[in-house]
Amino acid sequence: MLNKKPMDREGVFLYTLKNQHMEVDISNFGATLVAIRYPDTKGNKRDIILGYDTVKEYEEGTCFFGALVGRNANRIGNGEITINQTSYLLDQNDGTNNLHSGSNNTAFQVWQVKEQESDETHLYMECLNKEKEHSFPGNVTFQLCYELTEKDELKLKVTGVSDKDTIMNVTNHVYFQLNGATGESMEDHLLELDADTFTPLDGKHSLPTGEVVKVAGTPFDFTTPHTIGERIDTDTLQLNCAKGYDHNYILNGNKDREGLTVIGKAKGTDSGITLLVASNCPCVQFYSGNYIPEHKGKGNVTYKKRSGFCLEPQVIPDAMHLDGFQKPLIKANESYEFCMKWTFGKEN
Repeated sequence: MLNKKPMDREGVFLYTLKNQHMEVDISNFGATLVAIRYPDTKGNKRDIILGYDTVKEYEEGTCFFGALVGRNANRIGNGEITINQTSYLLDQNDGTNNLHSGSNNTAFQVWQVKEQESDETHLYMECLNKEKEHSFPGNVTFQLCYELTEKDELKLKVTGVSDKDTIMNVTNHVYFQLNGATGESMEDHLLELDADTFTPLDGKHSLPTGEVVKVAGTPFDFTTPHTIGERIDTDTLQLNCAKGYDHNYILNGNKDREGLTVIGKAKGTDSGITLLVASNCPCVQFYSGNYIPEHKGKGNVTYKKRSGFCLEPQVIPDAMHLDGFQKPLIKANESYEFCMKWTFGKEN
């Protein structure tokens, strides 16, 4: 049976997936993860992601809490791309960059839920992301499924087909606080990333320079577990320009048992709740919530800088302007697929 309740907008609902251990709340506004309730080592359930109580707050927010970001996640320099010798000018909503696709974003769309196909462990949705002025070419039909397994895995699969050559590079922008989304900093969390290299920023536009740098011997080395806050304020150009971590890591390519690329593991040191992340993408953006403004979130909790962190699978930001990296180009009528998996557990 599908569990749902109305939100503060006609046609928008909060759907709850559940298994014997946990519940996940998802809104069809932006295909957004709103809450994940998981038991800590003492058996007390904690909501471990940031979010809002109302659609209005999601519309007005600047953080993309829990949203399905598309058609292109992250930044595109100068808000411009060229496909088949045709230039397309995009919204410049981050200085001169286009960030997370600008106004024509799947995060701001009301997705249609396929209620007859959905149940308490599967939620199916679709949306049409139309071609508009200052957006990407082509009309894209996206199909999506969130699945909650008995192994405490939350799986996300997104497919897309366009009627024109275009770019597709979606991600989920969920912010985690594994000790509970109480507004406290997540800097005490342990993090391990399966990435030996990262791509430095240009220091001005938050865009990769195109260099690939080894993390060994730098504050970006999470190949063994470190707390997120251990080196986050080190006086380096890379950390200073992003006010912490907001960088693209190139994954090593190791696979899990389902063939997805391993991203890493995080642990809340108070709750003991652990998180494993994997996807079918070559890179991940590690963002330490440096630009979360102080404001009210779910349950009237005050969020602020570093109240949560993100691991956003992707191709390298600004890939259309960089040589030597995978491009997010998708041909007309060609199927695009994005897969992501979060696996929850606990350790003393």
